[in-house]
Order: sequence, then structure tokens, then C-alpha cells
Amino acid sequence: MMKLAAGSYWGQLVQSGVAVADNEKKTPSIWMRFLIVYEADPQSETGWKAIPETTRDMNWYLSDGAMPHTSKKLEKIEFNGNFDAPGFADELSHGIELVCKPKTGFGQRASETFEEWDIAKCVIGGTVEYREADSALKRQLTAKFRSISTASKKPSGPPPPTQRPAAQTVELHNDDVPF
Repeated sequence: MMKLAAGSYWGQLVQSGVAVADNEKKTPSIWMRFLIVYEADPQSETGWKAIPETTRDMNWYLSDGAMPHTSKKLEKIEFNGNFDAPGFADELSHGIELVCKPKTGFGQRASETFEEWDIAKCVIGGTVEYREADSALKRQLTAKFRSISTASKKPSGPPPPTQRPAAQTVELHNDDVPF
């Protein structure tokens, strides 16, 4: 549940480590616990206002798929590269800007909103570079879509012409005409 409002905060790293998710995937992550002491306040002379101290954790996944993204973030905070004894830039323990944003839960908790924390200078912008998908991938996606889509089971193109019954020839005799 959201306890702090979305926005910018100032916090100090107080603890970190490496964990493994307690589920089937056993996804590894590096976690950091921050002591939050200030909230951004544009009305304040310093730009910050003191808030009651609280701690917040953030996890950065280390799975094969997540590692390229996570490694960029770790480089920005000068991670020492030692997962046995993680170390970071001094600024993390002295204080650094953190960002809290709302995140919708999933599964049984899809109706709930949670806090998602990150280090401000590690928030990688929403821009993603794309390249044209190759033909093999496009064929694979087409086949996959057709196998699961009900729309793909409808014929494509115009319907085939309908067969009209052959015309019947009827012979009329002058005797049959009622005038």
C-alpha cells in the first residue's frame, strides 16, 4: 500500500545485500535499504522538508534478462562489482535523491497500489531504441498470433462466390396461358 506520496525524497543507504526470490524462478536481486529523512518541497528555502524517519527497500533484479538494465544502474552508483560485499559511491551513505512512484500490483493484488522506489540518477528515461524485426521473427510472431487468435481463424480476403442453382427452363405452351 502507498504510505508515502509519489515524489522525490532524500535518503541514506543504511544496508544492502544480495537476495534470491523465494519462488520457483529463484530470481536473484541486489537490495538496498534507505533511511528516508526529507521530502522535496519547492516552497522550502532548501527545497526539502524534514519528515518522520522511515526506511524503504529497493530491489534490482539480476536475472539474465534484467542484468543489462541493472548493470547500467549499478554503474551509475559506482557499484564495486563484489556481490559478496556490495559497495557503492559514498554519496549513497551520505544522502541521495530517491524517487517514489505508484506501481499497480499483479495477480491477487492487482487492485492494490504500491510504492516503487529508485535512485533519481538511476531512473533511466522512458526512451527505448528499436530496430526493424527480421523476417524470421515476424513469421514466428504471425504463426503464434494465428494459433491463439480467434480473429485469425476467419478467412482473409473476400468470401468465395456463392453457387446459384442452375436456371430451370420451363416450356410454356399456348394452351397453358390463361388469356
